[in-house]
Amino acid sequence: GAVSQVSEKIRVLVTIPLPQAVIDSIARVDPKLEVIPVAEEVSAELRLAPTALLGLEKPAAFGPEEADRRLDDLLASTRVIYGSRLPRDLLQRAPNLEWLQTASAGVDRLFNVSGLRQSPVLITRAAGSNALAVAEFALGSMLMLARQTPRYLRNQVARRWEPFQGNSLDGRTLGIIGLGTIGREIARLTRPFQMILLATRQHISGWQRGVEGVDELYPANELGKMLPRCDYIILAVPLVSQTRGLIDETELKLMKPGAYLINVSRGPVIQQAVLVQALKEKWLAGAALDVFETEPLPADSELWEMENVIISPHIAGRWERPAEQRSKLFSDNLRRFLRGEELLNLVDKERGY
Repeated sequence: GAVSQVSEKIRVLVTIPLPQAVIDSIARVDPKLEVIPVAEEVSAELRLAPTALLGLEKPAAFGPEEADRRLDDLLASTRVIYGSRLPRDLLQRAPNLEWLQTASAGVDRLFNVSGLRQSPVLITRAAGSNALAVAEFALGSMLMLARQTPRYLRNQVARRWEPFQGNSLDGRTLGIIGLGTIGREIARLTRPFQMILLATRQHISGWQRGVEGVDELYPANELGKMLPRCDYIILAVPLVSQTRGLIDETELKLMKPGAYLINVSRGPVIQQAVLVQALKEKWLAGAALDVFETEPLPADSELWEMENVIISPHIAGRWERPAEQRSKLFSDNLRRFLRGEELLNLVDKERGY
């Protein structure tokens, strides 16, 4: 009776803060599900300070030891986890874990979890859920750099009236490094600006000219041919072994002195020390950076002081809609999981995305 019913429950832990209405909508997917929010426990265990994000996080009502105990009890019979923050020693504490759905498009941080890449645990990602937000952010950064927005914002603070001339995007060349979900969305949004669009992509077989609004597509290993042609370069690649340190001295020196670099991917894709040198020595005109090798960006970083740099605190993908969108994707995947069907956005552990 009651015992067998309990054992048939499929326990799902949600490790990120979500509105109760979203948790309820996930639980409604199937009566067999037991959906338990544990964002507070995970934050306490990892000793994370609560952030104001979504207005949902509050200081944990218990300490790390209590959080450890609660999570130990729950993880022992957990089969599914939804969220990007993960409890410590995950695979040892959750021996029945079958599937992990991250709430982000990138999965590079998950592979820091010991043994996860080699384990049979399925990993799916929230690809596309924040693509529009990141693309709009990249486009906004490009416009800000073209119109020298940082300069007039500094003048505003100093109450200085200094008329100067900005530039137009019309007829300029944009290079998108990585034509995945976000890269394609950037291309779509940029079309009305009459820019020449170039892009690199890992696999380009079967590509037709003009598809995705891109004029020319280069294989990833021909990045060096594309860079000297670009007035603006946007990085939109996942962080994998091939892209770590992708933009180094060689690449930065290939760029036009008047070019701007925008990074909405991951910090380690750029060799940051070399970028600082490049910006100081005017190998390129400026940069808009949303991601950094170390986050938060240390207060003593020279980047903070640079007049040709726009800094944002890894917020390109944060907007009001994705919690619901990502949760809808997770709910769709839950139905597939329960029916034994292939999951959407399944990560290839070899490739790393």
